[in-house]
Amino acid sequence: MLKTITCPIYKYTQNSRLPAIITKDRTITYPELNALIHSFAKILHSKADRIVIDRPNSIEGIALLFACLRIEKTACLLSTRLPQEKREEIAQNLKAESIALRNIKFTSKEPEFIEYDLNSEATIMLTSGTTGSPKAVVHTIANHYYSARHSNNHLALDENDRWLLTLPIYHVGGLSILWRCFLNGATVVISKEEKDFPEEIATLDITHLSVVPTQLYRMLKNNVDLSGLKAILVGGAPINQHLIKNAIERNWPIYLTYGSTEMSSQIATSPLIRSMEDSLKISPLGDTEIKIKDNQIYVRGKTLCKGYLNNSIIDLPLEDGWFNTGDIGALYGSSCLMVKGRKDNMFISGGENIYPEEIEKLLSTHEKVEEAIVVPVDHAEFGKRPIAFIKGNVRKDELEKLLSGKCEKFKNPDAYYYMPEAKEIKPSRQTLKELLKNTDIALKSLD
Repeated sequence: MLKTITCPIYKYTQNSRLPAIITKDRTITYPELNALIHSFAKILHSKADRIVIDRPNSIEGIALLFACLRIEKTACLLSTRLPQEKREEIAQNLKAESIALRNIKFTSKEPEFIEYDLNSEATIMLTSGTTGSPKAVVHTIANHYYSARHSNNHLALDENDRWLLTLPIYHVGGLSILWRCFLNGATVVISKEEKDFPEEIATLDITHLSVVPTQLYRMLKNNVDLSGLKAILVGGAPINQHLIKNAIERNWPIYLTYGSTEMSSQIATSPLIRSMEDSLKISPLGDTEIKIKDNQIYVRGKTLCKGYLNNSIIDLPLEDGWFNTGDIGALYGSSCLMVKGRKDNMFISGGENIYPEEIEKLLSTHEKVEEAIVVPVDHAEFGKRPIAFIKGNVRKDELEKLLSGKCEKFKNPDAYYYMPEAKEIKPSRQTLKELLKNTDIALKSLD
């Protein structure tokens, strides 16, 4: 049984011209990236066992991540969307240390050989459970390695390919792109902003792309030509059939995928979508197994995380060796998965999970708010967006100010309405959703 692997970046240092990372202003080869990682690793030896990485996608951030892995430190990947105060609070709870990348002495001397222990802890990423409370998911080197290997066996990727990094590395979808590329000697191209995607795809010889349906929708709307790419991996949220049909008509090489943070990214992926029928053939990758119990999706395999970190204890809730994803689904034919929806009240907006309870809790901290209920409403671009119903004599700008700095902007409700009178003690979410759909009923907006 495999116990160690050679560092994928070190593995390609013999090719002095092979680009590892490309940005708008800079290209760094595998040997150069390896030297940068080695320099960062030297300063990390005296630091805490857990290192905070909370910076936008960059060469330095990626090098810091792999420097942690090289000396068996755990990289704690925090969202740059979180307010600074919240990040500091999370770092303190994780007992993680932030590092200032200044006055670093770079070394050209390379280590003779670098191996990773597959069982060593690699990363901690935050994800929300069904309660909306953030959970610290602990991954091992093995989790990321097998996730990348399974994906690369399904989507051809080699030293001539370039994957546009459109997702942040604190998101498992972004982090997995690094592992896939470095494992096969491909190049990671760091995107500046979404508005730059078309130009980057056209001028930087991009071959692979990962997007959520919202991003795919925008590219279709803007008539971006993606027909020359080898693979477009679409996941992170349900995708409507109209979007798939348009992509097929434009000869875009899309693959639909279903995954989770706990499973280190992809769980099941479709073949290249050439027809609407292909979109139904989403099957597990590698040794990943899926079963359905009580209409819920259960999984197991080498990519399943080590567990959730809580008060220095890592725990992984399993049922007879199976992990309950909390998602609703069904299996058809020879292990083809259909995901029917998310459990409980969570909904997805532009690829981001939104838990109504989290927003409601914050809104309810305002002294003038008696009650708050947040429900999703359909949105052409983002799929779903949050709408808030408020009971209390409070202004809209007061609530917007309250949420500012306490949660990510994408969680801010698009609209605020006064809570309608209800026969029941508390209006149900379903009732409020139906009110939003009923154009004959005039809802009163907060001033």
